[in-house]
Amino acid sequence: MTMSEPDLRPPPAYLHDPFVSVLLNTLLNHIDKGRARPLRVNNKTLPALFDYSSGNTDYYWSLIVDLADKYGIFLIDLARARPGVEVYEKARLVLQPDAESLLRDWLNRPRMEPYTVSWNRAVERNAPYFMADGAALLAKPIRRQGQTAEQVVDGFAQAAKILHEPMTLRTLSAKCFWADSKFLDSREDLVRRLLPTAATHLITRPLLIHIAMAETTEQVLFIENQDTFLQLLALQCCGSLCSNTTLVNSAGFRGASHRIRQRGATQFSHVQPYNDEQFQTFQQWWFNEGSLYIPCYFWGDLDFSGMAILAALTQSFANITAWQPGYKAMLSYHSRGLCHSAEASEKHRQIDPGAVHCIYTNTFLLPLLRSTKKFVDQEVVSMADLHFNE
Repeated sequence: MTMSEPDLRPPPAYLHDPFVSVLLNTLLNHIDKGRARPLRVNNKTLPALFDYSSGNTDYYWSLIVDLADKYGIFLIDLARARPGVEVYEKARLVLQPDAESLLRDWLNRPRMEPYTVSWNRAVERNAPYFMADGAALLAKPIRRQGQTAEQVVDGFAQAAKILHEPMTLRTLSAKCFWADSKFLDSREDLVRRLLPTAATHLITRPLLIHIAMAETTEQVLFIENQDTFLQLLALQCCGSLCSNTTLVNSAGFRGASHRIRQRGATQFSHVQPYNDEQFQTFQQWWFNEGSLYIPCYFWGDLDFSGMAILAALTQSFANITAWQPGYKAMLSYHSRGLCHSAEASEKHRQIDPGAVHCIYTNTFLLPLLRSTKKFVDQEVVSMADLHFNE
């Protein structure tokens, strides 16, 4: 049965039964998401029909039959009958064309305008704020859970209004998009193609790098984890063998930025007093200003992620190699079985970086990780485990 005047037909008395409410709202949800297809009856879509201990399964099925026969909400397409299987298992509920309006009236759920239509209208309304009338936004709508198309576009319009002084992408994002500083992280190119003042006022946030300057920098050691960085700092402060080694905590930048050795893109944070002259010399080396050569090393976790950081660092520091005193100490733990598997430590998604520009890593460390799939974290090593002269 189809309804020519669905708005005149009152809902059934059982409309607000939880089972019926879930069923009918599910049908409308499919339409609103652009997936108007038959609803298959199984223990995932309608679990109450398969909870035989409840004693309600026959009653629930009778409600479905009533919605089909009396109200014409859907057609019931039964699967082939099989012995010992409920008649409704694997049935399909095919929503009738005229029933959508009736359900929306019953459930007070007016038809939602397609997101793309709302998005395009919002962009057109705010076009004066954008370059090329917002063509960059029209090319691909952006969805944000809990926000309408109008609210997302309004965020970009607000960004255009306030970007009239130097501002980082994180600050702009927080001010315009629900205090979420990371919303624009993957959309910098869009922002620069969209906002007229982005070229002059959107500034790149400097990479903040924590360092501990040595009295005389004869080598530089990049350290992955903060705990180990601070322990080596204590050795440096007490005049141990680290006194000629400038320490760099690599956790903040992980060596992956191509900007790391560009002046103006990097800001150093000193964790202890330093000599200005020594720091000037260090900066000249760091920013490739001159011919000074300083050996540099990396020490991090003995796992594929740590090796990937070393590989990334070689993109900016071509001569960097694994710091053998640290890794030899970790190998001693590994050989005694003091290590962990990828699955136990949720490292199963780490990716083997392949060959790196370090003979020691390619010869000893990576082959061990590949053959054993056992890892050692840097923090297990105490400073007494390190032997600098070996």
